[in-house]
Amino acid sequence: MKAKEIIKKYYRNIIVLIVGIIFMSLGGAMLVTAKYGSDALMVFNQGVATFFKIKVGVSIMISNLVALIIIFFVNRKSIGLGTFIMALLLGPLIDLILQLGILPAPNSFWGSALILALAFLSGTFGIALYMYANVGLSPFEGILIAIKEKTNWRFAYIKIVNDAIFFTVGWLLGGVFGIASVITVLIYGPLIDFFIKILTKTNLLKSPKPEEKANLEVEKAIDK
Repeated sequence: MKAKEIIKKYYRNIIVLIVGIIFMSLGGAMLVTAKYGSDALMVFNQGVATFFKIKVGVSIMISNLVALIIIFFVNRKSIGLGTFIMALLLGPLIDLILQLGILPAPNSFWGSALILALAFLSGTFGIALYMYANVGLSPFEGILIAIKEKTNWRFAYIKIVNDAIFFTVGWLLGGVFGIASVITVLIYGPLIDFFIKILTKTNLLKSPKPEEKANLEVEKAIDK
């Protein structure tokens, strides 16, 4: 089946994917605005951006492209249309939201707490949406799933180690580290699992056939 036919057949999946990326971008931008630290990958990308004096969005694009090259060799089946859309859109959208100044700067602890809560919900809901779209994983998650399949370790443990490494490297390079960074490690998994279960019950989307995309079921990425 040609690419145009696949896109036409699964246009709802692609729309859900893009909406998910928008929610993820909002979540990432709100974490930066709250100034209490970001998730592991954002800390890493902020550190890289600071060290090389580039924009955070550019750093995200570069790191995603490097991870994409890696999963091409170690977990090719997780690559799909969503993989490339994620790699190209997420970083620039976060930069755009920050540049537009549409997010209010918090002037109190409770203001920061509210923005953080919205960031957690927006980010995890966005991740759940793009995973539910089922048209390819992001490069970094593709790598984590490859490790899980080769080691049979629980995804949660792999994610904790992965996050710890990104936190450390990002912090050493100048990334922002705070209480929010710790919280994301603890609650992102359960929240993503919660949202995915709700979305799955809607039966909104078709599931692309294996020959039409690099198939990877959501259940493989979330330990029940």
